[in-house]
Amino acid sequence: MAISVSEIARKLKITNLELIEKAESLGFDIGKKAIKINENTANQIIEKIRDFEKGKKGRERMDKLKETFLKSENKKVNKDEIVEEKVVAIDKTIIVHEFAKKLNLPVTKVISCLINNGIMANLNQTIDFEIASIISEELGYRAILQEEGIVETENQVIKKELKNLIKEKNADINSDLTYRAPVVVVMGHVDHGKTKLLDAINNTNKVAKESGGITQHIGAFQVTRNGRDITFIDTPGHEAFQAMRARGGEVADVAILLVAANEGIKQQTIEAIKIIQEEKLPFVVAINKIDLPDANIDKVKSDLSELNLVPEEWGGDTICAPVSAVKKEGIDELLDLVLLAVDINKDKLLANKNIPGMGTVIESRIDRNEGIKVSVILQTGRLEKGDDIIINGANGRVKAIRNDKGVLLSEALPGDAVEILGIKNLPNIGDIIQVINNKKEFKRKIKEYSNIKSSQNSKIAIVQKTKKIEGSANINIIIKSDFTGSSEALNYSISKISSENADISINILRNDIGNINEGDIFLAEQTNSVVLGFNVVMGPLASMLAREKKIKIKNSKTIYELIDYVYDEAEKIIPAENRVDVFARAKILKIFANSKKNKIIGCAILEGEIKTNDQFCIKEKENIIATGFVEKLKIEKNEVNKVVPGNECGMSIVTNYEIQEGEIIEFYKESQIKKKLKRI
Repeated sequence: MAISVSEIARKLKITNLELIEKAESLGFDIGKKAIKINENTANQIIEKIRDFEKGKKGRERMDKLKETFLKSENKKVNKDEIVEEKVVAIDKTIIVHEFAKKLNLPVTKVISCLINNGIMANLNQTIDFEIASIISEELGYRAILQEEGIVETENQVIKKELKNLIKEKNADINSDLTYRAPVVVVMGHVDHGKTKLLDAINNTNKVAKESGGITQHIGAFQVTRNGRDITFIDTPGHEAFQAMRARGGEVADVAILLVAANEGIKQQTIEAIKIIQEEKLPFVVAINKIDLPDANIDKVKSDLSELNLVPEEWGGDTICAPVSAVKKEGIDELLDLVLLAVDINKDKLLANKNIPGMGTVIESRIDRNEGIKVSVILQTGRLEKGDDIIINGANGRVKAIRNDKGVLLSEALPGDAVEILGIKNLPNIGDIIQVINNKKEFKRKIKEYSNIKSSQNSKIAIVQKTKKIEGSANINIIIKSDFTGSSEALNYSISKISSENADISINILRNDIGNINEGDIFLAEQTNSVVLGFNVVMGPLASMLAREKKIKIKNSKTIYELIDYVYDEAEKIIPAENRVDVFARAKILKIFANSKKNKIIGCAILEGEIKTNDQFCIKEKENIIATGFVEKLKIEKNEVNKVVPGNECGMSIVTNYEIQEGEIIEFYKESQIKKKLKRI
């Protein structure tokens, strides 16, 4: 396939002459007469010129920074004038809204700064470290690579803060320390039977309630084994829930890694292992589906050994438990092994039930009848009805406490998984919940959080004006979900589509909790957006408006179905790719007439069959320097419609190019191929 010089120049926003000059300065010899350039060379030129311009801008800024640094080095500094440097740790790439969160600034301010620096990016797009460091410097921060480890991530800070708070509070009254219920997280690949295993443990039929047999939310429940309570968290296995799986690991004390005996280790199994290892969690491998005829326990153990997880019976220290969730075989043995893993790290379970409660949010949602509901794991202290609580930017008074069976409780103790009502704003998954009994401290905390609540609370509907991204098709999306976890999972997966595919730019204009309403429809009309609804409903008025205004709406109870829908919609608007296939070649032997437009030549057909009206091109160093078409064909004095290889013929052609004897003419067909996105 070939791309015209003019089209490349338009993409780079420069003239044809500037393009040729810049290409030559970067080592590309495309010739002064070039009309078209082959696709591979064109893409290399575009990339090199963009990299050069970005590097030039970066070098100018770095030179300025260096100049400022040298001046400051030569200047004597008064100790009283020293100001603590603000440092932000960033990965090699980062999503814009996550970048804004790290800087503790409104995302609109960060986007504005990016635009001022010539970078058109919306809140869900990815920028690299070089760009992020320049923007950071303009906004008063020094950026460092996350891998340098100088600054902790937000999640690390949250976990460290919680551990310190628990340690501090536990130390207040050491005599009141007791062992709380351990929290167990179940991880593994989709459809390996996690929910069925928990169903067998909890003796409930949770599978029937899950759409498509796939867990859609983090759930939690308690069971008793040998007189000891165990709290279980079920993390979703579908790849869309990567962030939710990671958070599931953050609150857990022990993990069960579930592997199907008939399928073995899969990609999401490896991701789960990575999370378990990063969290330094003791774990037990449950080899499920041993009742199936194609089950191969030894193959699973062999696969584990290749990942340096050698089973105990093979001389390693990885505990494996064969189970059948369907037949409820091996469940008691698995629970005993979980308690054994818990006892090895028993000191980490010390908690004080007589202090104000503290724990972690594992889910939050808006209920139509009862308002905001928040699921929490209490890690120390006591939570009672009527308590004032703070949850990182959200606050309220506990109106009700329920356990996993929906039973109302008067209090929750360490290790309990409960749902609470009474919070004024939706908190984030992973946020710390604190009971504040002191009224003055409670008011101080509310004031402290209020300054940053608007920028940190990702559950508030976000509406952002978007700009077209050069070279990409744009699709606008409005998301409405039932749970915060689902909202985050959808945001993560959809944002990944555009970060992995340069042909599409996806703008998430609103990501909100609740049913699809009239406001969503009006916004969709104004912004030409697609509305995605996960496990929500649409009211009669909103439905009528959507039909009237012909708004595209996809409502589903399974997240992967919504993600596939986004792929399908995106592929509809991506421009088709022009494909050029060379099917014949001829060599010019003699020129009989060479007027400005029409030429008569004698040719030898080297390969392929040539017909009248066929298009051709002439190349110089793989670059197209001329195009035209065949007007007439003659063999000797007879006019013919086609000529086959091995023959010589006379040819009347139409082209503005001054042809030369000995040149090769290539005959080609152009077609359009619909592009397919890389599906993640």
